[in-house]
Amino acid sequence: MTKSRLLFLCLSFVIVVPILAGSILAATTRDEPGRDSFEQYYAVFDATAGRVKNDYVDPTQEKELLSQALDGVTEALDPFSAYIPAEAGPAGAQARDRAVRRSGLLLLKENGILYVAGIAPGSAAAGSEVRLGDVIAEIAGQPTRVMPIWKAHELLAADGKSSLNLKAVRLGEMKSVTVPLTAPVDPAPALREEQGVGVLRVVSLEPAALTQLEKLVEEANTRHYSRLVIDLRGVLTGDPEAAYKTAGLFVRGELGSLVRRGNKVETFTSSKEPRWQGRVVVLINHSTLGAAEVLAAVLKQKAAAQLVGQRSFGFAGHQTLAPLSAGGQLLYTDGFYTGPDGEPLRKGLTPDSRVEELPLEPVSEGTEPPSPSDTVLKKGLEVVLGDAGATASKASESKVAS
Repeated sequence: MTKSRLLFLCLSFVIVVPILAGSILAATTRDEPGRDSFEQYYAVFDATAGRVKNDYVDPTQEKELLSQALDGVTEALDPFSAYIPAEAGPAGAQARDRAVRRSGLLLLKENGILYVAGIAPGSAAAGSEVRLGDVIAEIAGQPTRVMPIWKAHELLAADGKSSLNLKAVRLGEMKSVTVPLTAPVDPAPALREEQGVGVLRVVSLEPAALTQLEKLVEEANTRHYSRLVIDLRGVLTGDPEAAYKTAGLFVRGELGSLVRRGNKVETFTSSKEPRWQGRVVVLINHSTLGAAEVLAAVLKQKAAAQLVGQRSFGFAGHQTLAPLSAGGQLLYTDGFYTGPDGEPLRKGLTPDSRVEELPLEPVSEGTEPPSPSDTVLKKGLEVVLGDAGATASKASESKVAS
């Protein structure tokens, strides 16, 4: 056996064993009686790799094949796990967060398809032509068909550029769009009044935002609001632990935990008197993710808050970065955060009142689209105000129509 062949088999073994263990065990019920499941899958992998190496129409590079095999394996785990090769450097694991801060876009890859999973509120991308759900076919002229997710994030996070050209597929049509790139900023939450109700706009749940949120909740008390709408739409980044601390402004007691393979490894509680005790409604959408889902779940379960909008993304996972002996790193999910009910937040939160946001597409080419009313916020205000809110809303609509 040649040295390169031995190296190839060793690397194959290292790839398959630790990452596909769960899939392999799940498939044992379909194995032939008496045959070892790992042996079966390893034989298939080895035979496939060998056939591709020897018989594919063009010569193949073992390093490239194995790297893409790792990309596929981690992609099969969840959209946030990733193999990060040594060439990505130490910053490769932080590329996703830097990409969101620079571009306002959260790109994920599922079943080989790169798509826009979130657009940060207030970001430059929010005012661009990019739309939630767009399939990204090219980034800066590079096709994404075999582009690893870390590379896509790295392109969006790159310094020295003011914009980036993308090709997006939307409703079967290819569109060329430009995404502005800005210097990373820490967006600030804001409090405003709508129909006598406090509307708290949360844009991030990073630890640094906690002090600002505390001040705004105190301001809501100073203004004597008895009802509060908390807007978590598009909140893509944040620390779940900061989300639990934010929840402690509204409720006390056990708030949730971090669970790993069915076992609690950390519990989050609040023993302080809540700063806010009025009625709460929470606005969510498909881009409410991670820490924002933790906050929404705690408020729903402990403060009887009603959720308004669309189903949230469904991923409040804890991730770990593990170095690999052959070089590179593995970013993988090793636990999930829960609400007070103890259920891992790995499925989207279902709104109590479902409201679809108005389409963002222009009415016709070359024509400025009308500024749509915020239908989700409007419904949230009706819910938090009860019958009085609905009556006031209808009266307002009648006045405008007349």
